[in-house]
Amino acid sequence: MSKSDFYEGKNYLSNQAQLLGLTKNLSNTTVENTDKCIRFYGVDFGQTSKSVVQHLGKPNYSSRKKSVLKNHKILFYRVTVCKVNCILQLHFLNDEFFLGVLEVKNSNVEIHKEITELVRKKYNIRQEDWVGTLIDSENNTLNIKEGMIQRMTYYTGNPLIRAEIKSQVEKIHVLKEKHGHLNHELILKMI
Repeated sequence: MSKSDFYEGKNYLSNQAQLLGLTKNLSNTTVENTDKCIRFYGVDFGQTSKSVVQHLGKPNYSSRKKSVLKNHKILFYRVTVCKVNCILQLHFLNDEFFLGVLEVKNSNVEIHKEITELVRKKYNIRQEDWVGTLIDSENNTLNIKEGMIQRMTYYTGNPLIRAEIKSQVEKIHVLKEKHGHLNHELILKMI
């Protein structure tokens, strides 16, 4: 597998369901509020890709494939945290950091629990075995999903960025519906 194939395959937003999920209200998750500001690996939402590279260093990979979102850029980093291999994805829209994804590359349940426990301690969540979504005072969110691959998704609360993403997703949806409708008309004419 090439480096490009590996990282492009990890792209969190390559799946349209994930992209649509960004525009929907939180559901099927336990929501907790936190007084602490949600940050992704020491990066604040809204930072530019240049400032992130200055903070984290040269990325292992920068996405080169065309995205469904306009003016979308992704930086990928491989990091080791407490002997656990992780992949970081930092997504930028109009060169503004809006989405961070931390994927834990170890399927050990105990390590997943330990990482989740660290997040609970950092954000003062008292409920044991809590997994779900945290929301800070800026409406930034941190969502923890456990499974074969543990994934933590950090999403900006900036209403302008969220509105831009929602607008772009709606345009994509309209085009897909229109294209699908045209195909149905062609098929009906053929039969």
